[in-house]
This record gives sequence, structure tokens and C-alpha cells, in this order.
Amino acid sequence: MPQIRRNTIGPQMRVRLAALKRLLAWGLLTIAVACSSVSDDFVDPQTGLPDPIEAWQYRTVDELEKLLEPGSGPPYAIGQRDELTITVWGYPDLGSQVPLERDSRRNVSIVQENGTVSLPFLGNVKVLGLTVEEIRQKIERLYRQKTPGAQADVVVSSYLSKVVLLEGEFKDNRRLFLTDRLLTLGDAVAAAGGFTEQADPSKGILVRNGTEYHFDYFGTRGGVNIDKVLLQAGDRVHIPSATEQQVFVFGEVFRQGAVRIPPEGLQLVQALANSGGPRVVTADLSDIFLVRHSGSGAKVYRFSLADALSAPTIPLQHNDRLLLNATALAKWDRFWRQALPFFTSTNSAVNAASNVP
Repeated sequence: MPQIRRNTIGPQMRVRLAALKRLLAWGLLTIAVACSSVSDDFVDPQTGLPDPIEAWQYRTVDELEKLLEPGSGPPYAIGQRDELTITVWGYPDLGSQVPLERDSRRNVSIVQENGTVSLPFLGNVKVLGLTVEEIRQKIERLYRQKTPGAQADVVVSSYLSKVVLLEGEFKDNRRLFLTDRLLTLGDAVAAAGGFTEQADPSKGILVRNGTEYHFDYFGTRGGVNIDKVLLQAGDRVHIPSATEQQVFVFGEVFRQGAVRIPPEGLQLVQALANSGGPRVVTADLSDIFLVRHSGSGAKVYRFSLADALSAPTIPLQHNDRLLLNATALAKWDRFWRQALPFFTSTNSAVNAASNVP
């Protein structure tokens, strides 16, 4: 009868199993440290940010260029795609030559991308950035070199160079073109027909070169009269809805989720308070993040609770994201809470294998 041999684990095998267990623990620890660093990079994707209190300074249209006197705006400067009607009195073959589609009795000269208009006997004449009167004087001077006594007249037939976008709760959301009579923020609102019933005009935003400037249309909170705020090409004017304003709070607070912005506005400390406040045991009060969309992108601000409390006011905006990070000790504690069951099961398996006779 053949002899049955039993598998036994000798002393050398036991030493190897113990070494394997230590190696496995060290590997898991290395992975945990690596994952922790990745997590930190994820929540802080930007480095070298400016001082947060200055970076999210609540800017108003008071900081923008204003008219000195009502109705005393600067003269309109001609831009690309503007259409001019240039007439030389007594010489119908001179001046503008392109028929105006909307009025076949008039001809126009279109300002090209190089900033010139093409005129008979003169060729391309540079007009970009000049006022109507400056263009008239220039063309008259050039024609008088060929026709003594020539008198020119210049009229803007169509203003098509300086675009302003109206967004949000306007009755007429559309593109506007600045003219010699549509110059200010108040002019733009009037051209759009005012606001919808859902609009909140007290939280208007003018976006210029990626920077947001806030205004209260009716001036109930003070500030400059918007009829004195000059618009520029490329400006975007946004009027939010009064019913859908909210911010989002995540991380080490007692109640994560959306926080509604009331009509009177919402401060950062109010949003924290409405979320139940920070979890003081696990929250890193020196590591708070605010993600705010501005212009074409988003900015991430990193600050401490002390910064937020010492700032005079930090108004939150629609769709702001607020994250309270966890402390390193809290992250470490959570890692071991997840890792210990694995170590326990691994240790049981090794001990079971070691006890096989």
C-alpha cells in the first residue's frame, strides 16, 4: 500500500511567509502614500495662486471708465466692417462705390480687415480708429490734391465693428453693436427692452477681458449710475435669474449639497453655516478651496477659514463650488479603516496555511 505524504511547512517556509507578509504590508503602505499625493494634486490643480482675498475681490463697475457728464461720451472710432457713405459734392464718380443693399440710391465703403476703404483715384485709405470728422478731413485733403475745392461728407451707414453680448434674463438676448448713440450699459439695457419677470437686476455682471464687474441696475445698493458706464467691444452683460441661484458645498461639512442664494445675496461664511459648519475634528480649516467660473475658464482659490472670517465680505456667485479638505490625519485614519480588514484577512490566510500539518 503506497505511503501518503502530508504537506508540511517547515521553519524556512514560515520565515518566507512572514517576510512575504511584511513585504505586502510595505507595498500597501507605499500605494496609500502615492494615492494620498494624487488626491492632493487633484483637489489643488493650480499652484502659485495670488493671495486669495485679493484674487476674488468683489469688483464693481465703479472701477470702469465712466462718462464725465451725461451724454458726453467720446466720439465713435471707426472699426473693421463698419460701413461708411462717403460723398464728394459735385463729383458723383468719386467717393463710395458699393451699392447699399437696403437703399439702392446710396453707395457705401466697407472698412476692410486692414483698416482701409477703397476710393476712386485714391486707392486704399487708412481709416481704422479715426472719427467720422477725422475721416472727412483726411479724404477731403486727399481729393483736393487732385480736384481743387473738393468738399467731402462722411456718414456711418452701419455700425458693425464693436459687438456687445447680452445674456441671461433680458427680454431680447442678442448681440448689440455700439454706435455713437449706444455707448453705455444703460443704453444696452434699454436696447434689449429691459428684463424678464424672473430677472434679478441687482446682481448684474459685466464681463470684460475675463474679469467680472458687478452692478445693481436700480442702484438700490449704491454705486455708480450705469448710464455713466462706457461699454467696450467684446463686453458681455449677464442678468441672472432670481429663482435658480445656488452654490455647491462639498467635503468636511455636516451637510453637503446645494445651497440656494437668496435675493439679498449669500456670503461665503453664510454658505458654510447653512451647510452645518465644518467638521472640526476632520476638516483642515487651513485648506479650503473655491472654484469659480470666470470668463472662458475657471479659477481655483485656496485659503483658510481665518482668511474667510477676516475678509470684510466675500459674496458667492451662482455655480460657485466650495470644498473643505480633510486633514492628513483624517485621510490616514480612513485609509487604515479600509486597509485593516484586508490585512486581517491576509493574516488569517497565512496563519491557516502555516497551521496545515
